[in-house]
Amino acid sequence: MRFSKLGYLMLRNYSLKFWVQTCLLVVAGGLLVPLPLSAQLSETVARPPVISNDGGSIPVKVVDGRLIVGCDISGPKLRVPVNLWLDFDGAYGLQLHNRAAMPLPAETQAGKPNPLTLHFTDFSLEVARRELGPEEDFEEFTKYHSTEIGENALTGAIGAHVLKHFDVIFDLPQNKITLAPAGQLADYQPAEGDSELITPITLQNDLVWLPVSLPGPDAGKADQEQEEGKEKILTRAFAIGSSRYDTCLERRLCNSLRRPAGNVGPLRCESVDFAPYVAFRPTEVVQVHPDGVAGVMGINLLEKFRIHIDRRSLLATVRVARSPQFPAEELKWFQAMVSEDRDLVIAWLDAHGDTRLGREAAEFLLTLMLDEGAEPDELATAIQWINDTMKADLRATRLFDLMEELVNEGEVDLGIAAGEIGVKSARKDRYPEANYKLHGRLGELLLPQDNREAWRHLLSAAFGLPEDGMINLNLARVYEADGKTKRAFSRYIQALVKEESSELAMESLVRMDKELPTEDRMTIESIDRMISGRVRNFSAPDQFIVDSSTRTNRTSLVEFFTNAYIGTEQRGGAIGGALGNQGVLSHFNDRECVFLSYHLPVPRIEPLVTPLGQYMAAWLGVRGPVVQVVDGVGNAPGAGKHRDAEEIYKITRAAVANRLTQASAVDLEVQAELDGTQLTGNVRVVGPTIGSPQDLAMKPLVVQVVVAERGVVFHGSSGVVIHRMLARGLATRGSLSGVAFLPDDQGALNFSFSRDLTELEEENRAFIEQLEDGETKGGTRMGLRIEPKSVEVIVLVRDAKTGEVVQSRQGDLVRQESVK
Repeated sequence: MRFSKLGYLMLRNYSLKFWVQTCLLVVAGGLLVPLPLSAQLSETVARPPVISNDGGSIPVKVVDGRLIVGCDISGPKLRVPVNLWLDFDGAYGLQLHNRAAMPLPAETQAGKPNPLTLHFTDFSLEVARRELGPEEDFEEFTKYHSTEIGENALTGAIGAHVLKHFDVIFDLPQNKITLAPAGQLADYQPAEGDSELITPITLQNDLVWLPVSLPGPDAGKADQEQEEGKEKILTRAFAIGSSRYDTCLERRLCNSLRRPAGNVGPLRCESVDFAPYVAFRPTEVVQVHPDGVAGVMGINLLEKFRIHIDRRSLLATVRVARSPQFPAEELKWFQAMVSEDRDLVIAWLDAHGDTRLGREAAEFLLTLMLDEGAEPDELATAIQWINDTMKADLRATRLFDLMEELVNEGEVDLGIAAGEIGVKSARKDRYPEANYKLHGRLGELLLPQDNREAWRHLLSAAFGLPEDGMINLNLARVYEADGKTKRAFSRYIQALVKEESSELAMESLVRMDKELPTEDRMTIESIDRMISGRVRNFSAPDQFIVDSSTRTNRTSLVEFFTNAYIGTEQRGGAIGGALGNQGVLSHFNDRECVFLSYHLPVPRIEPLVTPLGQYMAAWLGVRGPVVQVVDGVGNAPGAGKHRDAEEIYKITRAAVANRLTQASAVDLEVQAELDGTQLTGNVRVVGPTIGSPQDLAMKPLVVQVVVAERGVVFHGSSGVVIHRMLARGLATRGSLSGVAFLPDDQGALNFSFSRDLTELEEENRAFIEQLEDGETKGGTRMGLRIEPKSVEVIVLVRDAKTGEVVQSRQGDLVRQESVK
């Protein structure tokens, strides 16, 4: 069974300015690099690293079997401290976590790599580009070793594609590694009487290999052949690595020597025998060499020697730095491991569970027992061993991860057992939230089994994490099951405002709402009131005051182009535009200004995206979902930080007020009725008398009858929970530009419309499925459903070419009692 891994890296967020620039580039279609420039880029990227001051020493430390170096890393804009793995055998150059790379930045906006510089105490090292790495591994290492590595996260790794350009001197007994210009050993000879060994090396697949020898399969037999000095000696190649702590021997070699646990006897590089220093781990070695592979040297062997590697001269020196101390308990573990005998594993844990390999043995025991179908009490014992072999201040953290891993494997009862063990030591954990996360997950898992016990855990979790969406959602489920409707409703509302629980909370609220009397049913306004104070809001300080000397017959229109995943509440993005738009909406009444919002599929497709939104963005020349358009002609900001809301409100308010002073030659009358999901109505558009100067000056017009919702609950990443006046589509069929204005002799156009909301909903669903290439087909998507109780009808008269709005009206919609 292979367990999953959870990320935990805390890195600074990149700026909103960088994000908005990137978003606009994406919307514009990206930048294409011409072919000649591409060739130049590949030459730049292939440039070897540049070292200053002829190199120098790098302090290193070993943390949980990995070699860690601390340094600063800088790009064109920023220099930050980081921790990196140093992997001499890593098949890469400089790996860097995306969240560490973005603020430097590691790439230009066009995607071209920027050179990055690593700053060590004695020297600096410039690398042409960074590479992507195993980000979840970086995050998990930081989580479990934050105390050992200090305040800077592990954000990447240095591999062989950088290190191969230099002489590398491993001096781990002195806690350092030295980088020097290549070729230092070309004319080097150890002093007479010096115990230092100089040996040739080979290079294969960017790895450095030492020649080694070891006894053959008949070694140790007291037979005539050996007495005659004919003992068979094997020669193999032994790679030098630093990405693993244990020194590994090829499993097939060990088996062929009838030493499956790795105790093969002497392993010599000329006169130096490595066997007395470490227990060799038998494992599969994927590297290959023409001379045959013995294994890969690990950090535990590097800690006993000083090794200088000169790739250019194909030489290495090896000097003993520590006396041998063979770890007998590690050999016993490898013997128990290859035997796959649970009794031997338990016996080893009883004797050596507090040593370095104790955690590995405990995890191995659980996997072994699961594969054997052990009884629950036996499996609980294995879980207890995992707890006991973990550091005391990380036991709850590890048991929470183990609980998730077991549940993901379908072992729910075992997951509950792991959580209950973890809770016992949770108060001592270095991460205080581990206690509450354990309680919260336990409560969720216990819901189908024991409502009372689930409530106890969830209440403990809510005490420490009162804003957690899933905890509030599950508490609501407990209260609903107990018949405590008001408490359930309150918790569902708290869950509604969190992204991770919003969809499930809304489904539950809709279900509960059906059981209420008609007069008590939810509306978007009641939801708005219930979440007030839990989400950001902005209202105008006053109402628009009509100046009769300048006020005309015009009703203005504000169209807000946005997306639920633009930025975050903290960094800014859609939240600033939505709050500013909300302020303008509260400032004007619907005879002065009407509002529509459209969601575009950038930076992410979401269920509020519609064909109408796409069409309007193209028609009005909107380049991205970060703008408000006033009457189709004036743009106002549509994105910013939440504290920018007032400024965005003032800019948009001024634009609307200016348009209200401009009279329109067109007037509108709208009657509409909604019966269940069937929307019907009549529109009368009155323009200038045919043949009049106004008529002759008028450009071709079109009329749009827009079906909108006063508010739709959908939680993306932006911090906006209620998306106001969301345009769902047109109430007329045919072109999305609307109905052509073809007036009668009196200058009037009358037409009727009829639209089933379910049909419009399905059209929007099909559009999203097409955008996502079928990924959502057959699934339910919160936000797609059109709620009849919040539907409104907005009628717009536009210039057929430019999209400028000549007149707007919000219709008086009559709702029949059959609306559910």
